[in-house]
Amino acid sequence: MNCIFIIQGEGRGHATQAISLKPILESIGINVINAYISTNHQKRNHDWVFKELNLPPNYYYSPNFVYKNNEVNIPLTILKTIKNLGNIKNSIKAMKSTISTQKVDLIINFYEPLTHFISNNIPVVSIGHQFLIDHPDYPSPPHLKYQKLAISLFNKLVSYKSKEIIALSYYNTYNHKPNINVAPPLLRPSILNANPTIIPNKVAVYLINANMVDNLLKQIHPYTNHHFFIYNEKYAYSTHNATLKLISPEFTKDLLESQYVICSGGFETTCEAMYHNKNILMIPVTNHTEQILNAIDAHNNGIAYTNNDYNVNTLLTQDKPKNITKNRKFSNNYYTYFYKNFFNNLKNRLLT
Repeated sequence: MNCIFIIQGEGRGHATQAISLKPILESIGINVINAYISTNHQKRNHDWVFKELNLPPNYYYSPNFVYKNNEVNIPLTILKTIKNLGNIKNSIKAMKSTISTQKVDLIINFYEPLTHFISNNIPVVSIGHQFLIDHPDYPSPPHLKYQKLAISLFNKLVSYKSKEIIALSYYNTYNHKPNINVAPPLLRPSILNANPTIIPNKVAVYLINANMVDNLLKQIHPYTNHHFFIYNEKYAYSTHNATLKLISPEFTKDLLESQYVICSGGFETTCEAMYHNKNILMIPVTNHTEQILNAIDAHNNGIAYTNNDYNVNTLLTQDKPKNITKNRKFSNNYYTYFYKNFFNNLKNRLLT
């Protein structure tokens, strides 16, 4: 059986999930023959993803958030999307044509909204943490009621006509809808199998938006006993207690060695740090509802501290927050077992 990946390109989370899933699929006889990653006006470089997937680079244009003053700007996002409708239409047409020339039995959709338009009636499995948003265990702050509704509606677009949906979760909980399967995070073997030596006071930082770097640097000057390794998409230089690096796979090594992790409100980095019991501070991007909800969910379940002002004092001076209760933790072997079992069953159904 052959499959392709279609990956939303904002941040590293969806791409990292794809990297994690590929060897699992191949171990049960599902070959990943191609991957496609969206790009947009920010033109993020994901060549490192294709290198880790051992597949040729394939980019396509897709809409994404526009940031201004370190926060998501909805009006500019809508305007930019409208202005690029031609690019989006051309992407759909080109990918439909390309996929029609390949022998593809299954598409794995890593939360890309254009997938339905290019799937050519090939069965689709959609994967994303966002699909947990309607779960009764997921946070529902009253002031974000309408924003949650908007994400829920967007989920329907992303997963339209998907054969199966996988909702990634920090914690083990029940399936809340017939076609949604709650699953553990997709973590790479380099995370699952690591037994790192922790360097005291080492802080690994991952910031998707380079504009956040200045805000963080203003906070860390007093912490002279700590060293911050700050991964971002723009700056590469060193200060007295910080080393700024461009985003690369080297982040995994620094994360594993670190005592502390600082990240935005994205899902994947938090999960990698959680798996290795790190002290975590999550700083969601302003107006980014999904990240805000992720941070609340992680905080409510004792996974991370969270705030909006880059105040690292709580992270560096207090004990780690209380962990998820044992009955809600995924067992270590389930991180791989779920996906082998799920896709093996799906393969058998599709081939009969």
